[in-house]
Amino acid sequence: MIGHISIGGSFYHCISYCLEDKKELSEERKLVLAMQDHLQHKGRAEVLEYNKCFGNKYELTGQFKDV
Repeated sequence: MIGHISIGGSFYHCISYCLEDKKELSEERKLVLAMQDHLQHKGRAEVLEYNKCFGNKYELTGQFKDV
C-alpha cells in the first residue's frame, strides 16, 4: 500500500504532527506497525532533536517563521 503524502498548511501543523504520537493507536499496535512498515509511529520528534530544535510547538513555529 502506498502511503498518502501531503504538506501541512503551516509550520504549526507539521510540527504538531511530529510532536504528537498517533492517539488512535495503542502502544502495542504502534510497535507492531513500526516493525512491519519500517515507519515510526511513536517518538517522531527525533528529527527535531537531531537538528537541535527545542521548545514546544508554539516556540518551534515561531523559530521556523523567523528563519
